[in-house]
Amino acid sequence: MNRHLDETAIGAFTEEFQQSLPAILEALDAVDRDRSDRAAAHEAYRLIHALKGGASMVGLAAFGYLLNVAEELIEGSANGPTLLAGDVIEVLRTSMPRFAQYMGSALEGRPVEPIAVELARVLRLGGGAVDAGSLHELIEMESREVALLPSHDDAPAEPAYAADLVDVMDVANIMDVANIADVANIADVANVMGVAFTA
Repeated sequence: MNRHLDETAIGAFTEEFQQSLPAILEALDAVDRDRSDRAAAHEAYRLIHALKGGASMVGLAAFGYLLNVAEELIEGSANGPTLLAGDVIEVLRTSMPRFAQYMGSALEGRPVEPIAVELARVLRLGGGAVDAGSLHELIEMESREVALLPSHDDAPAEPAYAADLVDVMDVANIMDVANIADVANIADVANVMGVAFTA
């Protein structure tokens, strides 16, 4: 990676991501209701494509790589004759909270590799092509760059970014995340999110 991460650029990208995430989910819901809705498929594609470009511009190489995989899953239906399959819609819908979790972890200086690996696994379920070696290299580069960002020792106990995502995604607890991801087993969601959950 030739450029270092810039805190201002990361902040602008974070804002774009927070605004785009609900719109992507809304577009995917529209396509799920009507598979022939090319406008909605194209909107989801356009937003994912823009985020991929933004991630690359600010130096989030691994994040951009995973967004590229998501983009490729929807590209044929957004720009071609293929209708978006239900399983691909579900994979994309399920991956969006994981992308949010990835961003939150990266910005909070926590390891992203477990989230990225799980995200890659989910994207593969929809037919996404993820090269594990390339992903690992990109994560290592990205982690070194994120470590160079200034730390904020006076940050609140709950990072503002996480709170913003809760607001944007209209989630209040792990049950809401499970509902967004359409996951029946709450323990699986807790495991993916890296939080403790007891019934």
